[in-house]
Amino acid sequence: MVFASTNAEVSLIDNNSGSVSIAASYLQSYITDVNVARPAGEPAASISCKVHDTEIVAGTIYLTKTGGAIVFNINGTEYVNALNSEGADFFRAAVLTASL
Repeated sequence: MVFASTNAEVSLIDNNSGSVSIAASYLQSYITDVNVARPAGEPAASISCKVHDTEIVAGTIYLTKTGGAIVFNINGTEYVNALNSEGADFFRAAVLTASL
């Protein structure tokens, strides 16, 4: 799904603070193909990805002390993939910047 994405809009949840658009190429470089368990706690952001320029797929972003994960629910199936360190750092910075 992520590799079919053409763009994404990330809405930051912490402090209800704004949103950021991200090009699909960046999003694709931030998400690994490693499946992980859904992190405990509250998500840091919600994300909407436009796929093939038509379909919108929603998900959530979780940040942890050591990284993070992105969760998509597609047709009733939950997909949880780890963020790489660059992706976790990007989303942490976005949340921090938006809450200032």
